[in-house]
Amino acid sequence: MSGFSLIELVVSLAVMATLGAVTVPRINRGLEHWRARGAASYVASRFAVARMQALQHNTNVAIRFERVAGAIQIASYEDGNGDGVKSRDIAAGIDWPLAPVERLEDLFPGVTFGFEANATLIDGTSVASGADPIRFGSTDLVSFSPIGTATSGSVYLHGRGGWQYAIVVLGATARTRTTQFVPEASVWGDPW
Repeated sequence: MSGFSLIELVVSLAVMATLGAVTVPRINRGLEHWRARGAASYVASRFAVARMQALQHNTNVAIRFERVAGAIQIASYEDGNGDGVKSRDIAAGIDWPLAPVERLEDLFPGVTFGFEANATLIDGTSVASGADPIRFGSTDLVSFSPIGTATSGSVYLHGRGGWQYAIVVLGATARTRTTQFVPEASVWGDPW
């Protein structure tokens, strides 16, 4: 007679349960890593699109990071009066939006702008608790000009599982560089 005995079936189920218990945390960690990495790529692509819009429209285009209800929203704006994109002109409707306002957390669950507890800035200096993750001087705008330059600075984001990324905007060329924090070595490195 062919078939399985009850003992064989119980042993098989125990082995499958053990394998599942070992693999699920690894799958979850991988998923969190890909969410954080995808969010970093998304923010870098938003910068690239703003740079191209500034060149195509022959005007300044900016990405604005605005704090609303404990979260940071992202929106892009075009200069409407030739004096650059400014927060007061956005409020007055002079500089108009090019895309709807987005929240990173809505697109990439578990990923937010901010720092992991043990992270440093890309230059190696330590980060105080609650430090501003948007670092474009005294403003929360990164502006791209029609001549191919931009505001220099960095944006930091992190995801569940300790994943930390920085997107750096190089002012002279308006190009971006994405880098990942390696906590074991306390250094920033190339994530790709």
